[in-house]
Amino acid sequence: ERREDAADSGREKGKKRKGRGSSFCPTGYADSKLMNALFCRHLSKELSREGGSEASTYAVCPGWCRTQLGRSVEMTPLERVLFLPVALLLQRSAVRGAQNVIFAIIERADELRSGGFYRDGGIAEEETRYVDSLGEDLPQKLWELSEQLVRARP
Repeated sequence: ERREDAADSGREKGKKRKGRGSSFCPTGYADSKLMNALFCRHLSKELSREGGSEASTYAVCPGWCRTQLGRSVEMTPLERVLFLPVALLLQRSAVRGAQNVIFAIIERADELRSGGFYRDGGIAEEETRYVDSLGEDLPQKLWELSEQLVRARP
């Protein structure tokens, strides 16, 4: 059994990272991606604690894909015209983005690191180092908060 979280490289711009300066990536979006990566890391730890679980979990970045996800982003008509060539140049197709997710599903489990962060058919070294640098307390706290929130639901 495998579990994947779509957690793109925007997670590195989450609020926990200091000194990055301003960026186009919205903070809430980046924070949610960081939390996906942290949750995935801790879930992997919990699964291994359960003794011999064959389940694994991976954070996967599909990349910046041409989809309707940004349809509600507020831009002036001029901003849209100026932004379009950049988007067309840098965005990947939804199919290419899906290949990253499929990679983590079909790759042999012994070739992957449970709790790892993957992009473009391999481990995303920089992102994995960043998540590692946050230590074990932050993923644990997020896990505990998630448990509290789930229990609070009717």
